[in-house]
Amino acid sequence: MGRLISNREIQIIEKAYNILKENMFLKTVYIDNSFFPKKEGVEGNEKFYNCIDYNLKAIRQDFRKILTIMFSINNRYKEFKEKRNTFFQNEIGCLIEYLFIKYRVILEYIHKILKEILFLDFTEKERKKYNKKEYEYEKFQYLLNYIIEKNKDNSNLDIKIFKEIIDDRNSLVHNGATCVVYYDYREEDNKYLKFKINSLDELDKEIKIKKETFYQTEKGLIIYDFYWGLYISKLIVFLENIYRFILDKGILDNDKKEKIDELLKNIKVSPGEYILEDFLNDIILNIVQESV
Repeated sequence: MGRLISNREIQIIEKAYNILKENMFLKTVYIDNSFFPKKEGVEGNEKFYNCIDYNLKAIRQDFRKILTIMFSINNRYKEFKEKRNTFFQNEIGCLIEYLFIKYRVILEYIHKILKEILFLDFTEKERKKYNKKEYEYEKFQYLLNYIIEKNKDNSNLDIKIFKEIIDDRNSLVHNGATCVVYYDYREEDNKYLKFKINSLDELDKEIKIKKETFYQTEKGLIIYDFYWGLYISKLIVFLENIYRFILDKGILDNDKKEKIDELLKNIKVSPGEYILEDFLNDIILNIVQESV
């Protein structure tokens, strides 16, 4: 039986794959060298530019960490299947928890960057509206809505696309939930790593399937490759839209741009991007096979 997957989900993964091939993180180097002269006092404002610079570096840094952890998870799962050592099983669960944490942090970095840049254009009324929002995700969405109003091409900028992964991360960090890796020794095919985020009262609850998704089994377990392939892809596409908006807001000297282009020509800013390209390409191929 084919696995249920929407064309939209396939398109997101394929789009992320193509973005990576276009050297996605090169755009952060462009932004680092851009000038934002919209309001008085920004030129020479060290605090403003440091915020942009530090948070862009943090995004690149944490993306590398995510790639490193994903590489480690793949290796550990291979070892676990060979040796059936439960230590590896528990270790993989901890590594997956780390992925959730770092993923959420990257969204926080984006929020900080957007706040700095958009506040250059905001009226006093708009700033007050932002500050009156009670929750961080509401403030973040307020900034995203502002971008959408300026350019309808960014209409897919919605923090809700990350709701499930953020909820799971919050359960892990704040509510004592844990990531459990499942392995059925009776199954002949354990090709895919499967996990589930279990709350403290998991044993007292009835088994509930969140929804029909291509990354979830009939028993409610999450298929690691498909889940993380989709959510990493969502993040890449989201970042791409944000980067393009920021680049449109800033001014990059043509001579400086040419020097950056020449310096980084055909070179990935992060070697890990090659690993991620291969990972997403494999997922696309596997999804096509599973859907048949």
